[in-house]
Amino acid sequence: MRRFISGVAFYMLDPGEVLTKAELFHSYYPARYVIWPNGDKWDVQEYTIRGWEPVTDRLFDTENEAFVFAYEKYCNDEERKSRP
Repeated sequence: MRRFISGVAFYMLDPGEVLTKAELFHSYYPARYVIWPNGDKWDVQEYTIRGWEPVTDRLFDTENEAFVFAYEKYCNDEERKSRP
């Protein structure tokens, strides 16, 4: 598993890997995303008050493409929150 954490947590899983209980249930980071292989594509979910939810119906060709999508979504959400 690879992680990118900087006020937000992105977890990139390898095939067959799962998040640990600590990663699933901690509240240290206000935003959390998980990226994992789904067949020959990559999937993304975001942790919300309702639990883990899909960010999009789209599957991505590469892990990097899924990460960039999730990162841009996070940045756009943060920009929207900071506007009056």
